[in-house]
Amino acid sequence: MIDLYELNPEGEAEKSRIIAFADSKLKEIEEQIMQLQMLREDILTYKEKYENSRVKT
Repeated sequence: MIDLYELNPEGEAEKSRIIAFADSKLKEIEEQIMQLQMLREDILTYKEKYENSRVKT
């Protein structure tokens, strides 16, 4: 993104590409966060299930 801007900081085409690139990356990050949150919930669910099923001595 910085390289695009530095090539032509006044250029509207560069600014549009930077914004599009940023939007794309933000979408990717949000999807990864969602996947990680789902994975976290799955792990916590299984952990709780196994903790509750352990034989206590």
